[in-house]
Amino acid sequence: MPTKAIIFDLDGTLIDSEKLHLEAELETFRNFGMKIKKSEIKGYMGMGLTDFFKLLKKKFNAKYSVKEIEKAHAKTLEKYYGKLFPKVPNTKQAIKELSKKYILALGTSSHTHLAKICLKRLGILKYFKVIVGGDKVLHAKPHPEIFLLVAKKLKIPPAQVTVIEDSTNGFK
Repeated sequence: MPTKAIIFDLDGTLIDSEKLHLEAELETFRNFGMKIKKSEIKGYMGMGLTDFFKLLKKKFNAKYSVKEIEKAHAKTLEKYYGKLFPKVPNTKQAIKELSKKYILALGTSSHTHLAKICLKRLGILKYFKVIVGGDKVLHAKPHPEIFLLVAKKLKIPPAQVTVIEDSTNGFK
């Protein structure tokens, strides 16, 4: 069956955010007066933020609740997605060209509103028919739920969808 739609991941495919995600987390911790070094949190990378914040709260005996830290981190991420995460070179041109032949959608582990902020900044929001973030699914990647939900919203069989992904969990 020929491909009718392309689902893009966001982080690592449309924006180069990996290095700066660590900086965003450190910034959030600094805002709470927690002086954490990069070396102290690198081993936690890749785990869900709630679990990550719970472990660090306990390790550093933080007096703030995990909810307070998560709320502050959401604000920090709005700044990073809205201004700081650099685009992958030629992103806009590639999206514009692909949109002429395929229906484009986004399936990202990032929250939907952060993805929209970022796509708008990159000038490519209008090319995406469906945008689904990790906040809209129960199971994180490598579970296929996010991609299946996007295909369902597009009303296109999964066999006619190609996914552009960069992470090991996404490939699985």
